[in-house]
Amino acid sequence: MDVYCKTREMDKAYRVVEEMRERDISPDVITYTSLIGGLGLVGQPDKARDVLEEMREYGCYPDVAAYNAAIRNFCIAKRIGDAYGLMNEMVKKGLSPNATTYNILLRTFYWWNDLISSWNLYLRMRETGCLPNTQSCMFLIRLLRRHEKVEMALELWNDMVEMGFGSY
Repeated sequence: MDVYCKTREMDKAYRVVEEMRERDISPDVITYTSLIGGLGLVGQPDKARDVLEEMREYGCYPDVAAYNAAIRNFCIAKRIGDAYGLMNEMVKKGLSPNATTYNILLRTFYWWNDLISSWNLYLRMRETGCLPNTQSCMFLIRLLRRHEKVEMALELWNDMVEMGFGSY
C-alpha cells in the first residue's frame, strides 16, 4: 500500500484499503498516513485532510505524523494558512507539534525567503517548549545570514547553547 502511495498510484492504494476492510482488517494510523502522503504527491491536499476525518469515523485517531503529512501537503501546495489551521487543530485535539512539524513550515518559509514568518514560528516553538533540532536551526541561521540579521542569529545561538538544542 505504501509503495502504491509513493509511486502515486492512489487508485491501487485505495483498493488495498477496501480489500483490508472486506477482510475485516482495520487500517491503522500508518496506513492512513501513507494515504495522506500519497494524496499530497498527486496534488490533493484537501482530500488528504478529509482522510484525517475518515480515520476518526473508523475509530483510528490521527497522530502527529499523520498531521505532519497533511501539513506538508498544504505547504507544497503553497497554502500556508491551511497548514497552520491543521497545526492549530492538532493542538485542539491534544497533540503537540514536534520539531518535524515546525521544520515543514520553516522549510517553506526558507524557500519563500520569509524571515518574519520563520522567526515568529521559532518564537512559537520556543514558547511551547518544542526544542528545535539541527535542521530547524540551519533553516533559521541561513535565513538570518541571508538577511544579515546578526543580533537575531546571536539570540538563536545563545538559545541553542543555553537550552542545549541544535548542533554544535
